[in-house]
Amino acid sequence: MRQFQFNSLSDQDNNIEEVLQYRRKKIARQQIAFATILFIILLLLGVYLFNKITYTELDGYVSIELNVKKSLDDVYVKDLYVRPGDFVVPGDTLYSYVYTKPLIDLTNNTNEPVILDRGRQLNQKYSDLIEEIKVLRAKIATLRKQIANEDHNISFGLSGNSHKWDLQRTLQVTKEELSAKMAQLPMLRSQISQLGRSIKASAYRHGRNFMINDVVTGKFGHMEAYLQYSIAKDSSIVTDIYVPEKTYIFAQDPVLEMQSINLERSEARVMVYVPANKVKDMTLGRHVEVEFSDDLILEGTVAMMGMHTEELPEHLRSNFMRSGRVLLALVELVPGQNIPYWAVTNRMPVKVRFTNLDLDADDPGRKKYHNIMMTTGSGLTKSSYKFLKERNDQMRKRNRHNF
Repeated sequence: MRQFQFNSLSDQDNNIEEVLQYRRKKIARQQIAFATILFIILLLLGVYLFNKITYTELDGYVSIELNVKKSLDDVYVKDLYVRPGDFVVPGDTLYSYVYTKPLIDLTNNTNEPVILDRGRQLNQKYSDLIEEIKVLRAKIATLRKQIANEDHNISFGLSGNSHKWDLQRTLQVTKEELSAKMAQLPMLRSQISQLGRSIKASAYRHGRNFMINDVVTGKFGHMEAYLQYSIAKDSSIVTDIYVPEKTYIFAQDPVLEMQSINLERSEARVMVYVPANKVKDMTLGRHVEVEFSDDLILEGTVAMMGMHTEELPEHLRSNFMRSGRVLLALVELVPGQNIPYWAVTNRMPVKVRFTNLDLDADDPGRKKYHNIMMTTGSGLTKSSYKFLKERNDQMRKRNRHNF
């Protein structure tokens, strides 16, 4: 027969007590965790509501003018001496190029270079001038003989002085004309000499036409004078290159793009999208914070409200907006702040934040914000005119200090 064991009543009571105690502890831990989560949620909600009430946050972007080097004519880009990310200073060589139109003209066997025709014309002009000088000298010699003959006739009473005077006047005019012609000779000889050197330096060679392939293969030889170089005019960083080496491009095609390291010269600024209900808060001179990232927040001031209107990006629109166009405000960064290069990239999205609480309203020394006001039929109000004049005077002083 099987053996059965039965626990006593006291053992069953102990087991039930342990189960109840375990459940009470588990419920207590759950309550503590729930209370902690609820406290964190309420805290975050409180911080969010406090920030929404205390601060106004608007979207914007960085606007910066880039220097795009474009081709002035149809050219062949031979060599590039810079790459994206290179730092260049005034005088550095950016790229070399050759104008293609003169080269195309050289490849035409029936098309003579203009410089040769110019040389032929100068030589012909010089030869004609020599012949004219010979004619004038012969004329002067003839006039002198006629004057001498008149003197002989006058001495014997065969003629009067009137004809002699006419001959002397003609002789004087001829001498002056000869002097003018002689003065043109050195100038023509100098032009012919200079033109001869230019012809030797040109790509034209009798019996051998220059080929476009000579540029591609780099066999320039006497063509070095045709090779041009683009030089940097300002200290900049190369941000982009649009064409590779050994490439033909047309006029006004971009070659490379550079960004000046001088933020004022490159017109670095922050453009802010301002809804209609926030226009009243974007007053001139108002201090704002420009947030590029969580760890990069810079100070700025409102320099202009109502620059123009712009289409609000799709991801920033609300379903309840009547129009997608909003006003733009200009924010200038306060001088003297350090900013990384990546933050001044064109169209870089930013957040612009300012406080809604005017805690220093009773401070008489606090700088007052201003909004440019105009009166219909009259123009600027007196207070706005005074404010703009004072601001312009401050800008002139700052510019004189910088330069």
